[in-house]
Amino acid sequence: MTSGAGAGGLGASKSDGSGAMNNLKSVTDFEGPYARARTGLALGEHGKGKMFLCDAKGVVTQLGGTRKGLALSTGADAMVISFAN
Repeated sequence: MTSGAGAGGLGASKSDGSGAMNNLKSVTDFEGPYARARTGLALGEHGKGKMFLCDAKGVVTQLGGTRKGLALSTGADAMVISFAN
């Protein structure tokens, strides 16, 4: 589950992505607050985006994928990742 806030975007879209993680020593290191930088564009069924996440434990994640909807985003913000119970 994720939650967060930020600025630098307009519109609404759904993203599906995958990517690589670096410096993940334990699965428990994945949970917590992250700084996030993102770029993306979605127009109907066509769109792309990239996201970079970094946390205080040194876990770095780079995601890329597809977006659907109508949105333009670029900026930086914060988010918290937690495992659902």
